[in-house]
Parts: sequence; structure tokens; C-alpha cells
Amino acid sequence: MQRARLAAAAAMVLAVLAATGCSDGGGGGAGAERAAPVGPGSTPLVRELDQVRSTDASRAWTTYGDLAAQRALGGGQPAAALAAMWSYGWATTQARDAQAKAGLSLDGSTAGQVLEVGDSHGSGRFEGGMDTAAVVSAAKAMGARKDGSAGPLALWRLADDGKAQRSGKLAELSRGTADFNVLAVGGHTLVRAGSRADAEMLSADGKGDTLARDPEFRAVADCLGRPLAATLTDQHMAMGAASPEPAGFVSGAGVVGGSPTALTQVACRTAPSEDEAEKAARAIRDRLAHGRTRLSGLRWSDLLSGARATVTGGGRVVRVTATSEKSPELMLEMLLSGDLSDLLDTSG
Repeated sequence: MQRARLAAAAAMVLAVLAATGCSDGGGGGAGAERAAPVGPGSTPLVRELDQVRSTDASRAWTTYGDLAAQRALGGGQPAAALAAMWSYGWATTQARDAQAKAGLSLDGSTAGQVLEVGDSHGSGRFEGGMDTAAVVSAAKAMGARKDGSAGPLALWRLADDGKAQRSGKLAELSRGTADFNVLAVGGHTLVRAGSRADAEMLSADGKGDTLARDPEFRAVADCLGRPLAATLTDQHMAMGAASPEPAGFVSGAGVVGGSPTALTQVACRTAPSEDEAEKAARAIRDRLAHGRTRLSGLRWSDLLSGARATVTGGGRVVRVTATSEKSPELMLEMLLSGDLSDLLDTSG
């Protein structure tokens, strides 16, 4: 669902750009060293990734949103200029916002940070700002029963693991899926999932193999910094492929900035060595200056302004920064469409 909804938005942006005349115009690289410890001084993104177990699903597609930071830029309300990135990290729940509020008293927009694993009916985590007492009360009224725990969180079960909800109390909210079968809560934190295993995946509590302790994912997270929204993946959409495939490196895209009118777009990818990172950076610079996007044939130089590709992360991460008047989250959208993967993949 998330990839489909956001990819549709990306296609719409590119169609608009073409209409306005712009059309002329886990490889293991950073994995040689252990990831640094996660602590109070770590960024919100890194702290959230430390709650996520490193699995095939979480490595393939994890989206993140710092809703607190987005609200702060809007003076307490979501900034209008950031509307298109507001759903990052909770797209599945946000798509059923009215039903979630009515049925479960679940208002995801009050969370501090949000994170979702999976590009279709992903499991979601809401960190801070959640009225979990109200959610539990509403869930119990719908027949939820306590069923042990998921990490440090109490687990409440509304339906059996993976069972699609096509009738009954959950049907209107779930829309024929298992997306809300399990809730895990603690303090002001809430996890929504289709099964115990998925709830546990988002309740790691910094223990075991988490994405923040995976050297490549940590390198990309550190490269992204403090994004308002971000996506991290070890997959890419190859030319002519029907679905994402392993990329051989970890990549990520995000948006950073202290003002809705002064945003910087960031993309990062790992490399197996400093020499390979320098080589990739040179190739990316050339593509940014002279290349075109695969899907629309638009010039990168028409889409992005002030684009730079540098090597960071101890010499094993390539960092691309730019601004865009076309869309404040263009790189995020192009990670979905495959255009950004093409830009970052210099193996061909």
C-alpha cells in the first residue's frame, strides 16, 4: 500500500514536471566496522531504528517520519509545505485515519516519531505522544484480550495472527487485511501489526540485531542526520523488473531543514571501500550534471539545484545533497520510482 500510494504521488509529480517543459531540459561496504553505540545523544532516527529488529522485511523497506519536527516547523500544526511527506512512517494507519480514531481512539498524528516496515500493509510504530490508555480501552471494547508482551510492550490481541478481517468489528478499519490484529503498548508508545512476530519486530528495545546496530543501515542513518522524513532500503527497482531486487548496498533518502521554505534533500548509499565510494561519487556527479532520469527522461540538472556528491561516513558512504523547487521530497519520491536507485547504482 505504502509503495503504491507514494509511487502514485511520485508519478504525478513527474507528470507535472514534464508538462511544464522540464523534459527537454546488503553489499557489506560499511559493515567492516561495528556500528557505534546508541544512546541519548543519538538522533531520533537512529533511536527509532534501534527499536526495529534487522529482518529481511525491515531491511527491504523502512519509512520514517519525525512528526514532532514537522509540527514544530508549522508552528504546532503540520506545515502545509510538508503535506506530501506527512504520511511517511505511518501511511497504512494514516490511510484509515478516520476509522482508527473512531474505532480505536488511535490518533497517529499526535506521535513524536513514526516508523513503518513494509511497502504494503506495513507494521507501524508510534513513539511518544500517544494516548495508549484510550487505545487500550477502545480495543477492549472491541473484544481485545491481553496476550503477553512484545519486548517491553504489553500485547493486546484483536484477532488471530495474519487473519484477514472481512467482517465483524475490525472490518471497517482493517478493510480486509490483518493490519490492526495486534496492538502493543507501553507508556506513550504504540505498535500496530498483523501478527505477534511483526509486533516484536518493532519492539526490539535496543536488544539484539537492530537496524541501528547494522553497520550499513547505521551508516546511512548517520548520513541522513535528522530528517523530517526518510526511507531506508537494501533493495532497488532494476530496469524492467516487476518488483524490487537486492541492490548490493544500503541506500536512503530524506529531507532535512529548519524551515518549510529552506529544505535540503539528502540521499546516501554505502560502498565496500573508500576507493569504491570515491568512484561512485564521481559517477554520480557526472550523472547529476549530464544525465536524465530513467522513467521520465528529465534532466537531473533541471530537477535539482546545487547538487553535490561527497564521501562521508569514514570514507564508505556517498552523500548527495540538493534543493528542488519542483517538490520538497523529490528524492524520496524517486527512491520509490526507481530513478534514485539508478542514480546511486554505479555498478553498470
